[in-house]
Amino acid sequence: MGNLTGALEDYNESIEREPNQTWAYNNRGLTYGDLGQLAKAIEDFDRAIELDSEFGDAYLNRAETRKTQGLFSKALDDYNRAIVLEPTNARTYAGRGLLFVRMNRLDEAEKDINRAVELGIPETAFLRTREDIKTQRIGFQRALVSETASTSSASDASK
Repeated sequence: MGNLTGALEDYNESIEREPNQTWAYNNRGLTYGDLGQLAKAIEDFDRAIELDSEFGDAYLNRAETRKTQGLFSKALDDYNRAIVLEPTNARTYAGRGLLFVRMNRLDEAEKDINRAVELGIPETAFLRTREDIKTQRIGFQRALVSETASTSSASDASK
């Protein structure tokens, strides 16, 4: 915590001296996020974007924070904007892919994870995620089979 508090003080001082530094707001937002102060982190990412609407990292960082907050739709909007601004940023595809897993949009998750690997994130970083996708698909298939069997049994019983 001590290093984070020191970093926060440094960013505050930097912003006080030069209030239009997008990177200072972005980095302070990351620090607030590390401290669990997510609302303050969002405020700083918003300010960085206000200062420079083409600053892809601020959209990515706001997306990650919103994902943590469970604001999936807003997070997805930010990931999509970050990809438009920086189409070769592997971290953005990785983050959006993990969001898609949480949203149970598994085909899109796999596409983004594959793209992140193509852009340089090691395949091993996604071993657990790929297993989660496989497990979710198996669970969905079992539920579908079970529901089909229940519907069929109910239909047979009514005859």
